[in-house]
Amino acid sequence: MVSNSGYSENNQEPLGYKSDDQFFIVNSCGNDKFYNTSFWQRRFSGRKDYYLIYVKKGVLSCNINRTPYKINKGEVIIIDPDISHEIYYSDKVYHEVFWVNFTGYGVTDVLQQLNLICEKIYYVEDCPVIDNLFMKIIKELQIKSKSYIIICSGYLVELLTSISRCKKNCHGNTHASESELHKIMNYLNESYHHQHTIEELANKCNLSPYYFIRKFKKVSGYSPQKYLLRIRMENAKKMLVESNLNIGDIGTMVGFKNALYFSKAFKEFVGISPSQFRKILQDTED
Repeated sequence: MVSNSGYSENNQEPLGYKSDDQFFIVNSCGNDKFYNTSFWQRRFSGRKDYYLIYVKKGVLSCNINRTPYKINKGEVIIIDPDISHEIYYSDKVYHEVFWVNFTGYGVTDVLQQLNLICEKIYYVEDCPVIDNLFMKIIKELQIKSKSYIIICSGYLVELLTSISRCKKNCHGNTHASESELHKIMNYLNESYHHQHTIEELANKCNLSPYYFIRKFKKVSGYSPQKYLLRIRMENAKKMLVESNLNIGDIGTMVGFKNALYFSKAFKEFVGISPSQFRKILQDTED
């Protein structure tokens, strides 16, 4: 293995460094080449910073947050802080990778503006500007001339922007916009009486279940399960007030498999049983 890398003065290997008071900074950056070498990189608790990997040559086998990935030549992945990851370099293939670790309270906003999603793989073709920007960051971190932190931050923004412009999604559309998540919300409002799984909903956005849950909660304010439960409960309350259907039938119509489960879920959500809710509303109307 031949490694050409640079580190900022604040960086703390092997877990990196998290900054809450700086907007966007580079902790470390490198270019590694593996010649007939088998190598495991294991961080079961992840790093404290963001970890971007670009495979220049070869193919990496990874487990990220217990999900298997193959990262092929020309592909990029960004790993969130505190996410467990294992990366395997086989001795049967020559590998060359570029990598950079970065942190700051502005990282999330920058990635969102560039439509770069963590734990998703992008293909960036053969883009010389990306290689050059990695090398510029490495040299700045090695020499540490005046204001090198600011210069590295600028190069990193340019690097991420180049990746965003060059990228092609490797497995369909891996960016779930708010409009796509709004479609899922509309879909749940229309089909709340059916059974839904996280995998099914995530597939509609071409996202992993883990990232779908995070994105959905950010847009709606609720997890997918709680959002669906709220829809079911609001419709159940409407039926209890506006119809004379029995409670078991109402439970079935809003997506519960049996009356007991429906009554229990309703009481946990509303604070009283369905029969008490109906009686209170009927007494109020009288």
